[in-house]
Amino acid sequence: ERAQAANGRPRVEMSSVLWKSRKDEAVRMLEFAASCGVTEMSFHNLIPSSLNECGPEQVLGPEDREWLEQLRRSGESLGVLVHTPALMDSGVSPRSCDSPWRTLYVDAAGGVSGCFRVEAPSVANGDWRDPGCWNGEYYRTLRHAHIGPATELLPERCRMCVEVYGSDR
Repeated sequence: ERAQAANGRPRVEMSSVLWKSRKDEAVRMLEFAASCGVTEMSFHNLIPSSLNECGPEQVLGPEDREWLEQLRRSGESLGVLVHTPALMDSGVSPRSCDSPWRTLYVDAAGGVSGCFRVEAPSVANGDWRDPGCWNGEYYRTLRHAHIGPATELLPERCRMCVEVYGSDR
């Protein structure tokens, strides 16, 4: 069922990360997708992290809702179903992030991270070969920050994550 698009063509999806300074490229990405026979385009919001050089000012927020609706309509006119991203909204209550309880991301040096969105793995966080890594200081501290209602305990990197502070589309 998901393999077929609404128009009967095979379902082919493309995705891209958006940020404020790249908004003008979004329609060109849709046009490219349509020219390649793509039936669905998913846009994801930028999450500033140690993995990119964009800051919080580049994250799409509630003020971009109308623009995203126009983008969705542009896609519709091109025959491409557009999935818009969750928007960063520091005015909403934080969501619970379960990544520190289910995630052990590892780099080539054995360093770890409890998050795949906003923090690169590092040996400073622990070494996956250490039997105590999963319950070591890094993971205990990260989990503690996400358990309670005291959002000031959240690391700054988590305060810029749409997984934690994302508003509905």
